Amino acid sequence: MEQPEAKKRGDKELVLLDLHMPKTNGWSFLQQFKQFDKKTKNKFRIVMVSSSIHPDDIEPIKEISEIAEYIIKPISVDHMKKLIYG
Repeated sequence: MEQPEAKKRGDKELVLLDLHMPKTNGWSFLQQFKQFDKKTKNKFRIVMVSSSIHPDDIEPIKEISEIAEYIIKPISVDHMKKLIYG
């Protein structure tokens, strides 16, 4: 099977950021990421992923401009392809 060629999404690197990770969490990462200069932040497209469907987790994410999308796990193969290839 031939792999499709990845589309350029404005040369942004895709970051899949989980809300709950060992030793840190998505919120801590974002606090540090927000301190980067605009040029550096613009190199990345952050997609937050979590198994949480709780509004207390989802609602604050909508207010964070650095997060392009919130996905509830599990991520389907088709959705992952769209994230990677456009």
